[in-house]
Amino acid sequence: MLSNARLLASLDMLEYYFGKVTNPPAPPAKPEPGQPSQFCKYAALELCGWIEEAQDHIAGLFAASLKTVECKSRLTELIEKNYGFDMYQNFMPMMAFVIGMERYDLLISDLRSPGSPFYILESTIQSNQYKKLRNTHAHTHFNEAEVKKLTHLNSPAVVKKHAECIYKGFDVLVSELKIRNLL
Repeated sequence: MLSNARLLASLDMLEYYFGKVTNPPAPPAKPEPGQPSQFCKYAALELCGWIEEAQDHIAGLFAASLKTVECKSRLTELIEKNYGFDMYQNFMPMMAFVIGMERYDLLISDLRSPGSPFYILESTIQSNQYKKLRNTHAHTHFNEAEVKKLTHLNSPAVVKKHAECIYKGFDVLVSELKIRNLL
């Protein structure tokens, strides 16, 4: 857990200065307008900053348990992009992602042995750049004048072989999710 010692020391200091402004020693001096409120604001902002840091720290504790670089970098990216500390809009989704990511990381670490169906699924999708291909060609129609643009595509027989490998990988994934009572 993230220590709150610095937060409490900071709040003690603000309380001290707040007391000096609102309860000055004799002779009584009138505090500057807004000064007491300024210390209240600083105290509240100190707490807000600490809450956000504590939430990020808790989410970050999961990083040590993640095995894959991809999962660790996703977690780091999520924590860095989170600029709030609302329990329902910021913290709960971050924790749900982190807990899910940890479970996913354990799952794929078990499934990713070289030559396994899941490993082949991942490498087939990545190495053949199917996402890029889909984004380039999905919303177009066949035009004979542009056939040269399609010469880099795999034959239907190769695509069918890829489809079979991808299916086996997803089938292994679903089976493992069922074994772990996640489906």
